[in-house]
Amino acid sequence: MKNVPCERYIPRVPTSKNPDESFNVGDRVTVSLPAGRVVEGVVKAVINRTNGVRLQVDYGKHETALVYVWQVRAAEI
Repeated sequence: MKNVPCERYIPRVPTSKNPDESFNVGDRVTVSLPAGRVVEGVVKAVINRTNGVRLQVDYGKHETALVYVWQVRAAEI
């Protein structure tokens, strides 16, 4: 039996901003969290790491999340 590569494709949610644009502290964003939870929040920090940009989003009274840029949902107009 040969090793066959997995052909699964997991589509990413399109970001609300172009890749060449950057997020700023204070931007309001809608974020898709694990387990299908979608929340609106405010960017508190933009963190540049070797594997990409991460955003610290404050979305509740005492709740924050560290998310990838691809987890930011497109603006619904």
